[in-house]
Amino acid sequence: MGSWGTGIFQNDVSEEVRTNYRNKLKLGKSDEEALKELLDDSQEYLKEDDDRYDFWFALSSVMYDLGRLTNEVKNTALELIADGGDLMRWSDNKVNQKKRVLQLENLKMKLLSEQPERKKIKLVQKFICPWNVNDIFVYQLESVNKFILIAVDKFLPCDSDIIGMYDMLPVTFLKLSDVYPETLEDVNNALFLPRWFNQNGLAEFRCMWFKTGFKKTSAKFKYVGNFPFVRPELIQYDRNEGLCYCGSWHRLDTVINDGIKLLNLYH
Repeated sequence: MGSWGTGIFQNDVSEEVRTNYRNKLKLGKSDEEALKELLDDSQEYLKEDDDRYDFWFALSSVMYDLGRLTNEVKNTALELIADGGDLMRWSDNKVNQKKRVLQLENLKMKLLSEQPERKKIKLVQKFICPWNVNDIFVYQLESVNKFILIAVDKFLPCDSDIIGMYDMLPVTFLKLSDVYPETLEDVNNALFLPRWFNQNGLAEFRCMWFKTGFKKTSAKFKYVGNFPFVRPELIQYDRNEGLCYCGSWHRLDTVINDGIKLLNLYH
């Protein structure tokens, strides 16, 4: 794993340990569950010398900060600081080695001091899109007097926020219509907005949307109804079954404008 400095959290392993430990607590895991799961998930790191040091130093530091440091984790980190093995990887750069010594001394002093009170962790709620497959929503483009249809194709589980949460995210088509859609015929007559075209002129149309901005943006939509609309032929090219765009609802207008430009170019 990579590192970019001598600091305790200036490497990939430590950053991952800190993030994963906090995320487990945000998911509602108990202190014991979070620690056990992190240890179980990190066996590969614990087998590698450099990664092993980074793992225990990071874990002890973040647990201390959150008021959850156990004697076992503290003693393991202190023993690894004392054995001096971590400094071997800095032996070819004496300046950085001295900086690392200072970082470890600071960590040692921190772990030996009285840790702060146990901090309350705000739980993160799983996002499940309230829509249904084949739901149609309309969004008016006042500047060109046309209507954008948001047509729900399906839903996919995705770790969009925290690993292990599996938000249920909507996969949609965007369609452009000259009329306000009221019937299945109106929906099917609207033109699909492409996300991109390949060299053979085949298009990919679908978008998967993260939860960011959903509440505010979806408030602008009007529900039309649930219609079994006709899907276009899709390009199947990756594990997401051809999804070529994943993003937040804040970028909806940009996605629409890009789609209209492509539609005008190839239609």
